[in-house]
Amino acid sequence: MEDNDLLYNHVRKEELLTLGAYRLLTEELACLRDTTAYRGLSFRTKREYEDFIQLLDSGEYHPAVPESFSTSLVTAESFAKNKKSFFFFNDNIIALENSYKNLTYENISVYAGVVIEIVIPQGEGVDVNRSDCGVEDEIIFSTPDKINYTYKIIDSFETQLKKNPIDINQYILKNDIKDPLSKYIMFNMQEQINPATQMFIATSFFKPLPLVKHINNYHIDNDKNLVASEHNPSFLNTDRIDIKFHFNNIISPYQSGVFTDPNVIKFIKDKLNNIVLEACEFIESEYHYGDREEKIYYDMSNISNIGYLCSEYAQNRILECNFMCTPQTYNEINEDIRALNGREDLTSDEKNNIFRNKTEDIKNFLLNRINSLPKKEETVALQIEEENNKKNDIIIKIKKIRNS
Repeated sequence: MEDNDLLYNHVRKEELLTLGAYRLLTEELACLRDTTAYRGLSFRTKREYEDFIQLLDSGEYHPAVPESFSTSLVTAESFAKNKKSFFFFNDNIIALENSYKNLTYENISVYAGVVIEIVIPQGEGVDVNRSDCGVEDEIIFSTPDKINYTYKIIDSFETQLKKNPIDINQYILKNDIKDPLSKYIMFNMQEQINPATQMFIATSFFKPLPLVKHINNYHIDNDKNLVASEHNPSFLNTDRIDIKFHFNNIISPYQSGVFTDPNVIKFIKDKLNNIVLEACEFIESEYHYGDREEKIYYDMSNISNIGYLCSEYAQNRILECNFMCTPQTYNEINEDIRALNGREDLTSDEKNNIFRNKTEDIKNFLLNRINSLPKKEETVALQIEEENNKKNDIIIKIKKIRNS
């Protein structure tokens, strides 16, 4: 399609169609049958939302200008829950809303959303799927007349819980921690989570991890809480194998204050301590006895992130293994740099290019070492405090926007 094509510009560049252009496109791409379609709308403020609900309840809503609908309810709901794309510098309020959603594990970033359902009659609307412009199941529709429609409201979790209070501990026990509302409760209502539910949450994070068939990975501990996966990063043009360690990430809820019961905290620390020791034993055994031609790089970032919760012995083991983790030693890189001076087969520019690459190797080497060091508990505490301050600041700003 040409850039000036009306439908292409509407779908890909989000340039609104005029009514004249819409009627022209309808002649070519009208719906071939009566089609159920949905439109998701989100509202930043309470006033915008209430005004629109009043319009819907009056029966006066109709798409007077060409509006985009979808044949997918899931797509419409995603638009009702938050704006899907934005440019930060053009709309920092939307960026703030998305930050709020990510920090609080909300299901909606705005005050509220609405999904409208209509039936677009055969021969009307512009079925984008019949063109080569479509990126989703989209239909553009406009009518000067009243239409039949129904709607449902997408409330934030906060609003849902105010309208329908629940026993949050029973809810988590019944629905598990992967449920979206359970996640919201864990990160926003910690003071109401009792010790029994805290233990349930903690235990859930240490359930055995599944092996992924398309990845070369294997369990390396008795309880199968820890998985190592390996791949050969040939796209980096390096003759090495990368090994990374995986376990369910309990750090975020731990640092958010979900766990306050001493018995639960001890359970978590003992489990994480065992994970660190298992990983270090695996690295040491592979380093001394592994029979591989390629160099191996062990990504210890996940292990190091939990180091501050482990015993002093486990932290020292991380330090010991740190020297076995990188595929190149500092001296090897330096020797390559020194050897450049004697290379008569290279021009000065070629030597400079190789030198720049080698300095990048040194930087990566040092970063790998630093990232593989366990952080001090005091350092982590300061980071948690900064994150909580950021979260509280964003929540205050969002509430001002929603109530404006």
